[in-house]
Amino acid sequence: MEKRIQQKIMTILLDHMSDGVHIIDQDGYTLAYNRAMERIEGVIPDEVIGKHFSEIFPKLDYTNSTLLQATRHDQVVEDFRQHYTNLRGERITTINHTYPIIVDGKNYGALEFSRNITDEKDLTDQVHQLIGGELLETKPNYYTFDMIIGSSELMQQALRIARRCAETDATVLIVGQTGTGKEMFAQSIHNASRRQHQRFIGVNCAALAESILESLLFGTVKGAFTGSVDRKGLFEQADRGTLFLDEINSLSPNLQAKLLRVLQEGFVRKVGGSKDIRVDVRIIAATNQPPREQVEQGTLRRDLYYRLNVMRLDLPTLSQRPEDIMELTERFIDKYSQKAGRDITGISHDFRDALKRHEFRGNVRELEHLIEATIHMKETDGELELSDLPDHFTRDMDDQLLGLYREDQPLMEYLADIERNLIQSAYFKEKGHVSNTAKRLGLPRQNLQYKLKKYGIV
Repeated sequence: MEKRIQQKIMTILLDHMSDGVHIIDQDGYTLAYNRAMERIEGVIPDEVIGKHFSEIFPKLDYTNSTLLQATRHDQVVEDFRQHYTNLRGERITTINHTYPIIVDGKNYGALEFSRNITDEKDLTDQVHQLIGGELLETKPNYYTFDMIIGSSELMQQALRIARRCAETDATVLIVGQTGTGKEMFAQSIHNASRRQHQRFIGVNCAALAESILESLLFGTVKGAFTGSVDRKGLFEQADRGTLFLDEINSLSPNLQAKLLRVLQEGFVRKVGGSKDIRVDVRIIAATNQPPREQVEQGTLRRDLYYRLNVMRLDLPTLSQRPEDIMELTERFIDKYSQKAGRDITGISHDFRDALKRHEFRGNVRELEHLIEATIHMKETDGELELSDLPDHFTRDMDDQLLGLYREDQPLMEYLADIERNLIQSAYFKEKGHVSNTAKRLGLPRQNLQYKLKKYGIV
């Protein structure tokens, strides 16, 4: 067969393989580099072929690159887990199989197959989205009760219950809408408990695929699946500490059954393993929907619900505790003005009124992001003004301002509410500019000014 035909066949084979392939000669120069490797490392073959390995990956050398090592030591390396940064600046992890190319006892280079397992790698690195990224093991990074803001009766009641939870080792079920602070309360409970000097680990059960989540929670044994290694799961890692499972209803029925077994018996079994491992872990679970509804809908096992619902903590929405909005706003202004190096002195009356009238369906998280965005967008220091609010905030108010009619509400009162809401919506959209608001509504300016005062908008 002609050499060019052989080369064409080789090119087709390489480019249609699911694993990345990188071949270098004995001196470290690239001979072949396929499309799968391009997807993994973020560099096109034309930029690699003919180049020395160190030109492409200057941080890899003969001490930490299996490919280069194979050209020097004639050593086969299989199932090697490698962590590095690709040319897009992404931290990636691959499972490598590396083979020296030896003919008649002479090394002519090396060939490496790579499978991208970044989505499966060091699974504990993926799951701490709730608490700011990496595994939290040092007390300064934990939330504590004294960091929770809210002098309203509802929030104080939640704090009293949470402190009682911290005094026991019982399982806790936290129920609250997204953005109400479930992870903050979970960490605070742990940090005030007898387990405070042990590890706290949090995982969002809705953020990961079932196969990854199972391996993450229970651990794996080598050979359980391709590329698997002996690894402790989060239950083992959290031994004597606390494991926080958010969006617990997102677990599949199979994983819910396995979790129930751990709660009842105190043992875990790794994926692919046959040995039961005793663990002493305090479970704090959370859900953003009423758990009884989830039980009726079949998304949450009834027996698991009763096992989790030993101590119950219900968190109020921000709209249920509007008296806390200003206190939270002041804290967020302090926080983000310092980060941005700005001198924000407070908020104007119109800005305060806009916050009080907004529903904040995203709760405290929405308020925090709103203050952060406003500070970054504001062009000058001083008070935050109505005109500084992001456009999306005023657009989002429309659905909230146009309330639904209640049968027990007098018609004239209902019509007055509609008029007030329409005027307020237009006033916010025009950033408090009376003339533009009057033009938008088709009202004389003097008439609008009267209605603005009548409805307490200004």
